[in-house]
Amino acid sequence: MKILLVIFLVFVNGCHSRNIHEDIVPVIHGKVLLRVYLVRHAEAKKNVVHVPWTPEKELDTLTVEGQRQAVAIGNFLKDKGIVAILSSPAGRTRETAKAIGQVIGLKEGYEV
Repeated sequence: MKILLVIFLVFVNGCHSRNIHEDIVPVIHGKVLLRVYLVRHAEAKKNVVHVPWTPEKELDTLTVEGQRQAVAIGNFLKDKGIVAILSSPAGRTRETAKAIGQVIGLKEGYEV
């Protein structure tokens, strides 16, 4: 149910043409098809067996395998016409988003 709610909210927000970020992403007037790809973060150190006293900040980073996964996701999304990537502030999600953005050729944007 949560996923449906998130998809619905993203869809509803995407249907309104607001001129908030015209300088970053061009606004298209009229009917727009919005396609949303939901991606879970790549493998983080927190998701694998780790030493119990590992600092929380370090656990919130990607493993080598996670970095490979993020690049693979970027390759999958490369020709999909992605214009923006949104992520939570968690280190593992930001790292995943950054890797995907680099692969698909997005310039680093803004933060909210």
